[in-house]
Amino acid sequence: MKKFILQTILFLLISTLLIAVLTCGVYFTRSWASFKLPLDKNILVVGDSHTECAIDDEIFSRTTNVSRSSSPYWCSYCKIKKFMDENRHVDTVILSFSYAMLRSTIDDQWTFDETWMLSHIPCYLSLVDKDILASYASKKVSLLKAILDLPYRDAFTFIARGDRLSYKDLDIGHYAKLDRDKLQEALADPKYLVEDKSLSLHQKKYLLKIVDLCKSRNVELILINTPIYKPEIHGDLDLLKAYHNAYLSGIKYMDYSAFPLPDSCYGDIDHLNYKGAEIFSKYLQENFLKDVAALSPGS
Repeated sequence: MKKFILQTILFLLISTLLIAVLTCGVYFTRSWASFKLPLDKNILVVGDSHTECAIDDEIFSRTTNVSRSSSPYWCSYCKIKKFMDENRHVDTVILSFSYAMLRSTIDDQWTFDETWMLSHIPCYLSLVDKDILASYASKKVSLLKAILDLPYRDAFTFIARGDRLSYKDLDIGHYAKLDRDKLQEALADPKYLVEDKSLSLHQKKYLLKIVDLCKSRNVELILINTPIYKPEIHGDLDLLKAYHNAYLSGIKYMDYSAFPLPDSCYGDIDHLNYKGAEIFSKYLQENFLKDVAALSPGS
């Protein structure tokens, strides 16, 4: 019996050590990944699935789109800071901005939901700071699970690569070509009839940190509301404008929610499919700088 107990303890110690070594190895491998961008890519596109699906950075050629679905603003903050550190030629950040991203429901659905944490936090772990980790103080078990998921997700893939990774290997965001046409199905889905208009303090905190970060690096921040199907019904445009006026006065806000597109260009109510993204991205390629210049000061 004593021998069995000792063998069990030894097995657990070795297993724990192996997991710790693999976790640290993957963490440091991710930390060394390159975030360098070509010199002709001076605009960074960051945000959630709205920009992820709407802006094709091969068409809007001056941009690099690192948006990722279900990303709260702390994820965008981490990416912006890292790309700025390694790319001094980046002079503009386009940030997804919609009322759906500001609601308090985002905290429960994304930021502090265990399923979300397991799928997202391992991807961003090498970019987070102590302040972000501290916000998960009440979710220590879920956070530990997410950290221990690192070697399971990445160890053998990264070891097999044998060369230095880039940000493209880290699953932190890219343009997503959405091949979907579920607009009518979405219109019948009650989840789009959200009654709760309360706001997330966590989202506000990191949105304002992004503002301060861009100001400190002399980088122009432009908020963008991408095309939405019938935004006057589904976009909460008055509430979004009021939020902008209250907290983001002086930050340029490009409202493309009513950009003219046929129904066939929507994957659902607030996401463009690849057909819509192609049209919208071509427009931005040709007109974005002109549209920005046309904004009145502080708008």
